[in-house]
Amino acid sequence: MEIHEIYEKNRDMIRSFLEHSKSRDERHLIAELIFCLQTPQSKAQYARETVKKLESCNKLFGAEEFEIKNSMCSVRFANRKSKYISEAMKKFPEIKKQLSLDPFELREWLVKTFKGLGMKEASHYLRNIGVFGLAILDVHVQKFMKIHNMLVGEVGKLTKKQYLENEQNYFELAERLKIKPEELDIVIWLYGNKGGVFYG
Repeated sequence: MEIHEIYEKNRDMIRSFLEHSKSRDERHLIAELIFCLQTPQSKAQYARETVKKLESCNKLFGAEEFEIKNSMCSVRFANRKSKYISEAMKKFPEIKKQLSLDPFELREWLVKTFKGLGMKEASHYLRNIGVFGLAILDVHVQKFMKIHNMLVGEVGKLTKKQYLENEQNYFELAERLKIKPEELDIVIWLYGNKGGVFYG
C-alpha cells in the first residue's frame, strides 16, 4: 500500500489523535511524558501499557521509582527509564510554565531539563501534547527519508546538527507529499508497520 493510500485510510484517526493531543489537562501532559520517556528502543504498545497501569492505580503523579519499574512490561532498559520518569515527575510542574515558548526553544528546554529526552523524544512529546512544527525523526522516518535520498547521516546515528538539517529535509518531504508534518510521521509509522495499531 502506498503512502497516500495509508494516509487516506487513516486520516480521520490521525486527525482525531492530533486534536485530542491539544488538551492541557495535567493528566494528559504527564501521561505523554511518561510514554515518550519509554519509547526509545521499545515498542510504543508496551510504553502505553505502563501509562495505563500507573493511571489505573492513580500513580501518574509522584509514583516511587520501584512502582514505575513494576508497571513496566517488556520495556527495554526499565531500570534507567523508571529513574528518568521518577525524576521527570518531580520536574513536571515546570512544563506548563514553558508552554508559551516557541516550539524550537521549548524543545531545547526539554532536552536540557529532562534526562532521557533527546531531540526525537522531545519532539515526540511536544507533538503528543499538541505543539506542532517539529519533526519526530525516529528510525522509521529516517529509513523513509533515506529511500527518498533526503537523509543526511546514518540511520539511527544522527548528531544534533544532522537532526536539525534532516528536520528541514523532512519539512520539504512533507510539502512534496502534501501531508502535514505532524501527520506524516504517523503515516510513515503505519507504512513501516504494515498498518499496525498506532499507540501515540
